[in-house]
Order: sequence, then structure tokens, then C-alpha cells
Amino acid sequence: MTAREKKLLAVVGVMGLLGVFYVGYEMILKPIQRNRDEQAKLLDELDDKQRLLDKMVLDQKRLTIAKRRSLPADVDVAKREYEAALGYLLRSNGVPPGYTIVPKDAGDVRSIPDLAPKRPAYQRIGYDLRMQKVDLSTVTKVLKAYYDLNLLHQITVLDIKRVEKEGSSGGFARKGGDRADLEVTLHTEAIILDGAEQRRTLLPVPIAFAAAGGIGGYQAVLHLPEAGRGIKTQQFPSVLAAGAREYLVMQARDVFHGPLPPPPPPPPVRIEKENPFTDPPKEDIAPYIRLNAITTSSTGVKEAVAWDMATNNYYEFNLRDEDTASPEFQFLKKYRLGEKWKNLEYNSWKPISKAEPFVIGEEGTATLRKFVFLGYHEDGLVLKELVSETKEEPKDAKAPEPKKGAKAPVPNRFDRFLTPKLTNEQMARVSAIGGLAMTKPTVVEKYHVWRLGTTLATLDDKKAMTEAEAKKLLAKGPAKEPAAAELAPMPRTSN
Repeated sequence: MTAREKKLLAVVGVMGLLGVFYVGYEMILKPIQRNRDEQAKLLDELDDKQRLLDKMVLDQKRLTIAKRRSLPADVDVAKREYEAALGYLLRSNGVPPGYTIVPKDAGDVRSIPDLAPKRPAYQRIGYDLRMQKVDLSTVTKVLKAYYDLNLLHQITVLDIKRVEKEGSSGGFARKGGDRADLEVTLHTEAIILDGAEQRRTLLPVPIAFAAAGGIGGYQAVLHLPEAGRGIKTQQFPSVLAAGAREYLVMQARDVFHGPLPPPPPPPPVRIEKENPFTDPPKEDIAPYIRLNAITTSSTGVKEAVAWDMATNNYYEFNLRDEDTASPEFQFLKKYRLGEKWKNLEYNSWKPISKAEPFVIGEEGTATLRKFVFLGYHEDGLVLKELVSETKEEPKDAKAPEPKKGAKAPVPNRFDRFLTPKLTNEQMARVSAIGGLAMTKPTVVEKYHVWRLGTTLATLDDKKAMTEAEAKKLLAKGPAKEPAAAELAPMPRTSN
């Protein structure tokens, strides 16, 4: 074989090998790669559809909860109950009479998306609220209660301005006095989702009502709007900031009137300097113990809460079955440790007539007062205070004449360090039954009304009532709201 033939054979061999590679790539490798690409594409589409399905399942759960938070499907029922809820929200948070709640068009309906032709996704109802002569604390409480209300609603317009009173100097920084000179206008909108529940109450009735009151009680709450106005379900999603927030602290830095003045100093205590054994004066913390709230939970328990700003303790006065013949009372003294509450003092549920006395104050201070709960009257607690006193001899009482022939006592310069001189009545008791009679205190009953927003220091002898006056107040009973405007307040969420 010549060299030329060898070269030609090599070229033919190389071309044949390339042909085999080309045929293998086109017939085997390329189809395999194409199948792999199609498989990867199908897997990506499958993942996208799975994510879409998971989102639809989650949205379906959220839609179910949203429909329960929606206003009732009946527009007339929704407007009536929502207006009643707004009215109670203003009254229960201290807005003075004179406020207005006016229905107003909720906006352009063309912006509402359609689920189908002529089938909008939801309906909107709107109201204009106007409050006059309120302070920043009241506005803060109203806004917090609004966002705690478990409904699909929002505030779209909020306008707060000061209104100068007649004869006012018009100064901006008002560090004390009356700060209730704000005028607030807000527009609120609530929605009725397509497919919302057909119910007569503003909020859905939990099935737990059937366990508590039976099927009859559950049906009664379900069909009576007035009976179902105290219902509150779990908030979803949370509107307010997460964690425990004390929004009323905003009042301390009032942007309209300047910061609040410091609390008044305790009254001065007279110190007898000539007696070296006199104990140092104790602090009176009564001006720092304030009755903050009186609410009614969804279970019908009426609760009053007092806050001791000096020690950061809380006092709770709970009353259940108020409208029955045998109401029961419970007292708790608590403090907060992180996110949990701890009891310092606990009196179990007992009928009012047999309720145990409770103490408000702290050991080591000048405030340590014992009370007995009698009932509620309007915006306050009717209490009976138990005070231990020792009867003293009247100032104009004549001292007993010394016996004939008796020597006059010689003054001793150490007499001021001894026990005080006994009165005639005490001497008679000592001679009759011994020294115990001198130390036995006399319990005096004093009756007070502790008003909402006032401190314990206001319960003094000048404002104390007689037993007859206290019974007269209790006979009147708590203030009754119109049936069409009642709504029980929300239970506290800090516990």
C-alpha cells in the first residue's frame, strides 16, 4: 500500500469516526439532554403550582377568618350594630356628651374589585365621628379601643385641633389645669365581605357559649343583638404594635399642651423634734393609687382596676352575677414580672355580704387602709372603710379633783419620754378590766364612693357618707345605657 493510499485511508477513518460521533450525539445524547431539560421545566412548573396551591390554602384559611371578622351580611344589621359599637366605644372611654356619629358615604365604589359581573368583592359603610372637649388621654384610649375591636375597619381621616376657650390666654404650653380643649374628627370605614356570615350580632358568637349556657343560651345570644354585643374573638392580624405597650404614656408628653406636671408632693408630716425617739415620717402613697378602669368582660364579670404608681402594683375588684340575688365579689392584688402576673393577695369568690375585708396600701408607708366592698354605683365603687380609733376625752372635760391631803406630783423632766397621760375613760377601763382595756381599739365605719380616675387620697373624712346615704346609692343601682346602644367592653389582654 502506497503512502498516498495510507493517507487516504486515515482521512476516511477520521471522517467515519466523526460521523459515528455525530450520529451518536444526534440520535442519543441530544434526545437525552432534551428530555432532561423538559423534566427540569416540568419540575419548576410543578413547584410553582405547589407554591400557588399552598398560598391558596393559606388564603382560604385567612378568608374564612376574615369573613368572621367582617360585618354581618345584612347591611341594615351591620349599620345598626356598628353604630352602636362606636357609640359605646366613645362613652366607655370617657368622651363627654355632645359627640356625634353621622353616616357618610364610604367613597368611590368603582375602586372595589369585582368577583364576577356586578358582584363586588365587598361593600363599604362609613361614619364621621366628632368629639368635643376631650383631652389627649381620652383620644388615646378611644384609638386603642378602636383598634382592639375585632372588625375589618380602618380610620381614613383623623383631625385633632385645639379650640381656645373664652377668656383663655391662648398659650401653647399648659402644664396644669384643664386640658380638655381638643376637638377630634375622624372618618371610619368598615367592610362587608362577599359571602360574610348571616348573623344578627356584630361579632360571631363562639361555640363555647353553648358549653357555658347550653344550646338555649347559645341560641339566645345568637339571635339577640343586645345579648351578643360583648363578644370579642382573637385578633387577626394584630393591628397594634407587638408586645406590652402603655399607650397612655403619650399623655406625659402632650404635644398640644406640653408635658404633664409632676405628681403633687405628699402632705407634710409634723415631726416632734424634742422627742429623739420619734420614728421618721412615713410616705403617704395615697395620691399615687388611682382607679384606672371599670370594665365588663364577655362572661359578664364586672372588673375595676386600680394602679399603684408608687409600687407598680395593681388591685382588681371583680363582681359577677351583679343582676342576680346573690352577687359574688373577688379581690386580687397583683404585680407584673416580665410577661406574667403574680398574686400578692388573693380573696376567693364570696357573696358580697360575706366578702373578706381587703387592704389597700403597703407596709412601711402611711397608707394602709382596710375596706369592705359594697357594690358599684355609676362610675365608681361603693366601699366601707374600717378605721381603728381610740376615743379621747373632750377638751373641755374637767380633770378629777385631787383628794384632800394628797401631795401635788413633782414634775419630772423625763416625763415627755414616757407613755402619754391616760384619759378618765381609759383609767376607768384599766381599773375595771386591766390594761387590755386601754389598748383595745374601737372600729369606726366610714363610707366612700371611689370615682373613676380619682386617687385614694380623695377618700377622706370630708367626703365620707353615712351608712344610710351609702344604702341609698346602692339602691339606685348602676347607670343603665339605652338598650340599642350598649356594648360590653373588651376584656383586658395583659393577663
